[in-house]
Amino acid sequence: MLTSVEKILFAVAVLASLGASWITFGRMIRIVLRGQRKLHWDLLPRRLRTGLGALVGQGGMVRQRPAAFWFHFFIVWGFIYYGLVNIVDVLAGYLPGFHFSGNSVPGNVFRLLADLLSFAVLLGIGFFLGRRFVSRAPLLGYRENVQLHPGALSGISRDSLLVGVFILGHVGFRLLG
Repeated sequence: MLTSVEKILFAVAVLASLGASWITFGRMIRIVLRGQRKLHWDLLPRRLRTGLGALVGQGGMVRQRPAAFWFHFFIVWGFIYYGLVNIVDVLAGYLPGFHFSGNSVPGNVFRLLADLLSFAVLLGIGFFLGRRFVSRAPLLGYRENVQLHPGALSGISRDSLLVGVFILGHVGFRLLG
């Protein structure tokens, strides 16, 4: 359970994150709307089915790159499960006496699955960081006929490293906790 000061600080941090997300997604939406100026909402059900199929099957990556598929699969489903874990953690922080299923079999399975998926996410992120920065896989490059902003290429590597380090920190500290 969080103290009153911790609850306030956490709420402020959540509001700041939501505000930053609002600004960023608003910017992305404005960029997308510069295109055809018409979003085809009538295609939304089909696109949702396609997206769900890509989420579950990882877009056919299993046939093309099986190793990358499995590491990516663990990261994706690990973070989907983390959504549930984070909700439980917030409830435990704000509600007095809240313990998800206590020391019961469902509670222990929940925590075991969180730990196993945490470990799988760490393996996956380690694989992808190694592929980008150690082996420098040619697949992660770009074609010469693609026009890139001068700062984009260094930005891609920097952003990948930043995201990878944050994921390693978040998941690693959660696993240690």
